[in-house]
Amino acid sequence: MTGLLLCGGKSSRMGSDKGLLNAAGITWAETAYQKIATVVSSVAISVNKEQLPSYKKHFLESELIVDSDQLKIGGPLCGLLSAHIQMPKEDIFLFACDLLFMETPVFEALLLQQKETPDKEAFVFMQDQETEPLCGIYTAIGLNKILTAYQNESLGKQSMKHVLEMLSTSKKELPDEWKPFFKNINTRNDLNG
Repeated sequence: MTGLLLCGGKSSRMGSDKGLLNAAGITWAETAYQKIATVVSSVAISVNKEQLPSYKKHFLESELIVDSDQLKIGGPLCGLLSAHIQMPKEDIFLFACDLLFMETPVFEALLLQQKETPDKEAFVFMQDQETEPLCGIYTAIGLNKILTAYQNESLGKQSMKHVLEMLSTSKKELPDEWKPFFKNINTRNDLNG
């Protein structure tokens, strides 16, 4: 299993690349890398072409996965499928760099979920009847199914939540005490609120 750190977004609401913002002296991307590296031995960072020069200053080039030219989609799904194209046999532990408040017990619980229900193709938490797709495990089998649907033009919506509906997904209700861990930081005001 490889950890995949999502840093490839436009960060338009934030006004600058979220992964390169600083918290406690290191970038958000480096903070997220340290967190996901506690549960997986290999971590890759998903970026778009424009971000590549900046991220080379913080990570090894071999760790960076640039959005694939063969995919005409955007958002997190482009990063996830680009990684799958490069590592078709790997299960991917997806983690967005702007989930600043994430804690290790969430990762451990997702790994346990996979161990308990190995026949499933994806593993995520639910909060208020909605899936939390940006911190979850996506199996190589499930990702191949999504990539094949895209190539056959039968994918439909290109959202992560739609992808989870297409897969055999294990969804667990998020405990109340873990809800703050999933606070997504999209604007500078979110940091204070």
